[in-house]
Amino acid sequence: TACLLAIKCYYEKLVSAEVFCYAYASPSVFEPLDAAPKKAIANTINYIHDNDCVSFLSMANVRELLRSLKVVGENKGTLLEQIRVIMGWTDPSKELVDAVQHEAFTSRPNITGAPKSYVPASEIIWMRGNTDIGYKAYVFDPQNLPEIYIDVDMLKDHFPPYYEEGLKTLMVDIN
Repeated sequence: TACLLAIKCYYEKLVSAEVFCYAYASPSVFEPLDAAPKKAIANTINYIHDNDCVSFLSMANVRELLRSLKVVGENKGTLLEQIRVIMGWTDPSKELVDAVQHEAFTSRPNITGAPKSYVPASEIIWMRGNTDIGYKAYVFDPQNLPEIYIDVDMLKDHFPPYYEEGLKTLMVDIN
């Protein structure tokens, strides 16, 4: 990703000019942050559009997703109930929602020796919203980025046009 390339530029002194990195949808791939050249981190900003799934990918999140999918498989209901939920005709049962929420809040064990990785940037700007309701920008330290949960727009939110839309809308709001 662009963040890792910025680190490489500073670490290996590949360029003599100061490098600034504006990254989009970078996943958490680096640890510990203090192992990177300080200038590389200081000069890097990462942008996230709404519920972009790539920005929140990590091995811990993949493990959590697989546990949630297992719970869904164990509590999915009858074939008719599944079809109704898939078609959007009804909401998932209270039992299914409760089981998934219980799994999410009770079984998040840290794995001994598994590192916690971060987006190698000085800050993360999370653009939430859309052009209909407007966007709001939230600024986070990479080590304090909140979690997101499964959302129907997770894949769509990763596409470049949505990043362009979010940035343009925020720029209009500033001016």
